[in-house]
Amino acid sequence: MNIINKNILEVTEGIICHGVNCQGVMGSGIAKQIRAKYPEVYEDYKNYVDYCKESNLTFLGTTKFSFITENHKLTVANCFTQKFYGRDGRVYIDYDAIESCY
Repeated sequence: MNIINKNILEVTEGIICHGVNCQGVMGSGIAKQIRAKYPEVYEDYKNYVDYCKESNLTFLGTTKFSFITENHKLTVANCFTQKFYGRDGRVYIDYDAIESCY
């Protein structure tokens, strides 16, 4: 594993992994920044959430990979690490889900 210490949004090749919720919202933190920079990642994420919900699939602990078409060297891994989200001080992260994402 090669660890790069710089702004994650400046990475141009490899895989960016980040945690997302299962509600179809990328509204804060790094998810919001990825959504703004790579709208196709949000579209893939939202389509996957909608499909899983419509199909009654459990997807907490899964990963949806989005390939950035502009350079073909960068992939974003949306790791479903929390079922819900909130700003009420509760912990929404599911540590078992983190372990399951690959």
